[in-house]
Amino acid sequence: MLELNVGRDLREKRAATSVDLYLRTAQGKACTVEFKFTELGLGQCRQPELGNCDGSYDSSQYIQRNQGYLSYLSKVGTRYWHLGAQYGLLDPAKVADSRADAIQRCPLNIFHQALRNLMFAKKRSGEDPDGETRGIFVLAADERNSAFW
Repeated sequence: MLELNVGRDLREKRAATSVDLYLRTAQGKACTVEFKFTELGLGQCRQPELGNCDGSYDSSQYIQRNQGYLSYLSKVGTRYWHLGAQYGLLDPAKVADSRADAIQRCPLNIFHQALRNLMFAKKRSGEDPDGETRGIFVLAADERNSAFW
């Protein structure tokens, strides 16, 4: 299926995204494909530019501002952190490390599109985090895109 909207699965509210190509086997395994022939990068989270976070992984200022949630998106019900933790893609426990030198960029800010598409594939395939890998993400790019070569 081309351009499948994944907003409902990830509980995205405003800017619900779509995957470029969604494949599903008869056995229920799922694959999302992102085509990047000329567009650079894997899409960054828009929350820092909107002023809802500073793009770091453990900003106590923004966690407090978002009523204890790791991000504004979690506060409004988006399931990135929940699904990311469930499938071992994001580690919310890192937030507990409050040392000043431990601050690092949020993985959602760096790999937003790839993580989002992988979470969707794993959720749609019904993958058990302790079982067989059933959901995968594929990046399709060629020499036209210098970001990946």
